Amino acid sequence: MVIRNIIQNFVKLESSSGILLLFSGALALILSNSNFAEVFNYILHLKLFLGTNLPLFYKSIQHWINDGLMVIFFFTIGLEIKREFLEGE
Repeated sequence: MVIRNIIQNFVKLESSSGILLLFSGALALILSNSNFAEVFNYILHLKLFLGTNLPLFYKSIQHWINDGLMVIFFFTIGLEIKREFLEGE
């Protein structure tokens, strides 16, 4: 229950996304420049497929991360632009 409250309070923070981004970036830098670099790169380049066995969906984990984050980024930007047009802040 205590961990749940900590997570809920963290998510409510306005700066939580920045903190999470900073932490994950630092972790990626540490892993890629340590003795675990080979394992880290191996995991990033593992091939995953979703749903069917079509070559379109057979991509590496790094590819899924990059494309997924791009989708989230541009979706968020689109929502912000829409809000600016509708509310005009």
